[in-house]
Amino acid sequence: METLCKIMQRISTNHKRILNSMVEDYGLTYAQYMVLKYIEEHEQTLAQNIILALDSDKATISGILSRLSDREWIETTIDNEDRRKRNITLSGSGMKKLSKIHSLTDSCESLMLHSFSSTDVKKLKTFLLELTENQHQFLNDKGGSHA
Repeated sequence: METLCKIMQRISTNHKRILNSMVEDYGLTYAQYMVLKYIEEHEQTLAQNIILALDSDKATISGILSRLSDREWIETTIDNEDRRKRNITLSGSGMKKLSKIHSLTDSCESLMLHSFSSTDVKKLKTFLLELTENQHQFLNDKGGSHA
């Protein structure tokens, strides 16, 4: 029998591939879409926050932000408190395009769970949330910075 970690890795990889195929018509990659979702959920955020939340590095996120800015998905403004920092927000056109993409990507969950009963979906979500909480607890106990 496969280990849980191996199964989760395969689910994660397939999820990324499915989402990549869904967002490519908008000229986005999975990583770019994840950055846009983070910005949408955290209005006026900083690059450092995105790096930590997505467990990425400065070079990768800087490149993604540059491409998203060039294509007018996002806007940056100088931070009022620290002029060296840039606040990142979705542009007006970025918000409109992103709302269309969300409706596409919502179907990703349906695609993965179509053979499950609603009761089983609820149980699965409960188990996965508990698993996530266990991981966070471990990372916090070990001093993990990305918890």
